[in-house]
Amino acid sequence: AMLPAVPAGWTVAVGDREGNYVARSKLHGQVTGKPGLPEYLAKVVGRSGTFRSRNFEGTTLLAGYYRSPYSDWFYTANVPLSDVQAPLWWSLAQIGATGLTALLISLTLGYVVGKTFTKATVDLAARADALGKGSEVKPMS
Repeated sequence: AMLPAVPAGWTVAVGDREGNYVARSKLHGQVTGKPGLPEYLAKVVGRSGTFRSRNFEGTTLLAGYYRSPYSDWFYTANVPLSDVQAPLWWSLAQIGATGLTALLISLTLGYVVGKTFTKATVDLAARADALGKGSEVKPMS
């Protein structure tokens, strides 16, 4: 089976030195020969770089580009920022869930151990009180 040219959700494009689309992986027929978005083109400066932008549909993108030193045309790859950030948010959620689980286990163990010490302390205090009053105190087992 043939693999797709780019991952799902990505858009790649080629623009000429004036910023007109020469080719685009999505909406090719509608945009070829037309200029790119001015706010996007304003960020395509220098030989290469990355930036955040919005596409025609209003989706926030992480964009990367490279400008050819020979033709001055540029090549771009755009991926929805949500696709890039999804693994980060998933990892943070897992770390948070692990931390919350550890906290609940710690609180439960602290409560159980605390109750054990409290019971032993109350028993010792009762024995000391009885001993202080001259009552008979049975040895602890």
